[in-house]
Amino acid sequence: MQRKYAKLARLGNKEDEFSYGLKQSIRDQLLESEGLVSVRTIPPNRRSVTGLLPSRKNGRMVSFESSLERDLATILEFDEAVLAYQEQPVKLRYERAGRRSPPGVPDFLVTYHAYVGRRPLLVDVKYRKELFARWSDLKPRLLAAKRFALREGWDYRILTEVEIRTPYLDNARFLLPYRRCAPDPIHEEQLLSALRRLKFSPIQALLETCCVDEWNRAQLIPTLWCLVGLRNISADLERPLTMSSNVWLPG
Repeated sequence: MQRKYAKLARLGNKEDEFSYGLKQSIRDQLLESEGLVSVRTIPPNRRSVTGLLPSRKNGRMVSFESSLERDLATILEFDEAVLAYQEQPVKLRYERAGRRSPPGVPDFLVTYHAYVGRRPLLVDVKYRKELFARWSDLKPRLLAAKRFALREGWDYRILTEVEIRTPYLDNARFLLPYRRCAPDPIHEEQLLSALRRLKFSPIQALLETCCVDEWNRAQLIPTLWCLVGLRNISADLERPLTMSSNVWLPG
């Protein structure tokens, strides 16, 4: 099993063992990929979770066809480095063993802000169990997506629940609703002024520095989470956020 997983991890660097080829006119077989328009509409599905996620980053609703895709979209929505992301971005036609296969559609195309210095990322989202169980069927299509990404000057990754369902996802889910609300300016100044003095502090200690009264401290909490979500207050978002988590000013 470990050897098989190592093959999955090296997918981006390993040459295909199947005999198949991408058509030279592959760019003509993409449907509106230049405009970041979905090439496939996700239909309702009783066997998996499908739905829509509101995205301020994209200015529209983003569709998903599994809870794992929804979770990745949540991370992309929260990630400050991400400029935009498009579900079902390109339709790929490829051949396997000399026979034409049905078109394959990767799950997301992610673009980043220029200051990040990252190339666009083409992503396939798969449960690890599905990768193992259907590897022989999935491999040609995934390799076609990898080769197409390289041809376009993009990066390519397969993401599973191991990479997606982390404390960072839990923090993104928690903080996104707070980030959509404007912070109270008075509470914001209280928190930032106290943190300038403290430099580095557990959240509970920061609140206690701002207010002696427990009720007044509770009123500061929504603004605190909003500032963390907006990155005006820094925290280690790779770990679960608690009242014992340390916070500091960015920069």
